[in-house]
Amino acid sequence: MLNLYESNINLFLQKNFQYSIGFFKYITHLVIFTYPLLLVSLYMKKIKLKHIIYFKLGMLLVLFIKRIVGRPRPYMVNNNIIKYDTTVRNFTSFPSGHAFSAIYIMLLFNKNKYIKVICSMIIFSRLILGVHYMTDIIASYITSYIIIKSFFDYT
Repeated sequence: MLNLYESNINLFLQKNFQYSIGFFKYITHLVIFTYPLLLVSLYMKKIKLKHIIYFKLGMLLVLFIKRIVGRPRPYMVNNNIIKYDTTVRNFTSFPSGHAFSAIYIMLLFNKNKYIKVICSMIIFSRLILGVHYMTDIIASYITSYIIIKSFFDYT
């Protein structure tokens, strides 16, 4: 029932951003720069090795939760939702790996407004492209936030 209610958000976004779909298809794939960004930041001593280790542990946690929950993607539940991200396999939806990566980077580099904007657009793109629900994004935020706040010292 929640899936059908939540899919209305996807339908609303797809209808109102239909002329921006190509842009969001491009934006969503910027997430591939997560590892290079982390490695360059490590090399430049902007972050520590533990930041990369915790990121990888967080991604493993996301995959583990996906396996346990097994929630289908919005386009699989509601035939009116178009799957615009054709690179997505019919894997489970909850939580979003793209959103986890983007939120983790956004929280890690919280003083960089450009990174915040790009990461926000990546997160938003997952809804518009019809591959995640809003609660998938919220779960990814909570997971990222817990990892960042629990393991990192900001002294």
